[in-house]
Amino acid sequence: MTILLSTFVTNGFATDTESGTVAESTPQSMQAEAGHVEGYMTLPLGDEVFDATFVADKTGRDYGKVLILPDQDGSIDSYDLVHTLRVRLAESGWSTMTVALSYPYQPQLLLSPNANDEEPVAQIETTSEAEVGESATTSDDDNAGRVAAAVAYLNAQQPGPTVIIAMGKSAELSATAIAQVGKDNALIWISPEWQAETAPEAQYVLDITLSASAYEETTNVQQRAVMMRKNVVQYSQRQIPGATSNFNGFEQPVFNLIRNWLYKAFAQGATS
Repeated sequence: MTILLSTFVTNGFATDTESGTVAESTPQSMQAEAGHVEGYMTLPLGDEVFDATFVADKTGRDYGKVLILPDQDGSIDSYDLVHTLRVRLAESGWSTMTVALSYPYQPQLLLSPNANDEEPVAQIETTSEAEVGESATTSDDDNAGRVAAAVAYLNAQQPGPTVIIAMGKSAELSATAIAQVGKDNALIWISPEWQAETAPEAQYVLDITLSASAYEETTNVQQRAVMMRKNVVQYSQRQIPGATSNFNGFEQPVFNLIRNWLYKAFAQGATS
């Protein structure tokens, strides 16, 4: 382990071999993990830094860049849709980036035995409403700053379209994020846990949804209605047949859908 870390850390700084940037070092546990994450880097935000990844287009086509915002239970390289999309899109002509997001504390459901060693009873860790509200506000502000820093980094890397892929709870950040990029852009929601009240400033919008319950189907219909009322002409809503929560086991169909949709929206004209 000492040998691995010594190749990663030099004078308190971590060098990102993919992008050539140098960033402040992170705790050893993160460094050890980051050493196995392709394109790992950190970005500055105020006096701190946060984790991110950047993988440049591996084909030489340079269609554009894609910023992937993970869901609450995701990370910069979750071995699910995040990993699949950031790696496979880079192999399909797009530079990709992921950023670590900070979500507010969620109460934990714990099981603990009672005094008579009978069956465990459920206990909930409680947090005051003020603490929860403060945590949510802090996380929102922090995430907005992280997304802005990531967009600025991407814009400095290469020209071309910018695509925001927002998963689950991160969809709420997407409207602000898409407004920070140029007009040549696209927004992709994956099972968004948020409903738009106004039309996003996006040239194209793809909404990938689940249909596992009546509630989700109702939400899908409502989202589609909002986009129609706001006259978002280039809005598409697609469902992946058979997919359940988080699209586990359906990563390849989701990737195929996104790759083909982006090709028709941006790359087809460039290669025709």
